[in-house]
Amino acid sequence: MYITEEIHNTGLLSALDLVEVNPRLAASEEEAKATASLAVDVIASSFGQTREGGHIVYDHLPTPSSPEESDSEERVRI
Repeated sequence: MYITEEIHNTGLLSALDLVEVNPRLAASEEEAKATASLAVDVIASSFGQTREGGHIVYDHLPTPSSPEESDSEERVRI
């Protein structure tokens, strides 16, 4: 999945075509489930799901709130 994760990280992926996924060719139900599961994993990692789970990309670090800001704003601790 490393390759598909890195492709996603480039931000250049505009289309994905997954071919040759045919669980009917499997010798057992277990192999069919493994084939379908792997296909889903490849697609998910191409769209940003990592092996450790989904992570948010931060473009900048938040700054502490100034005293003038409303108390209703969420405070961020780094």
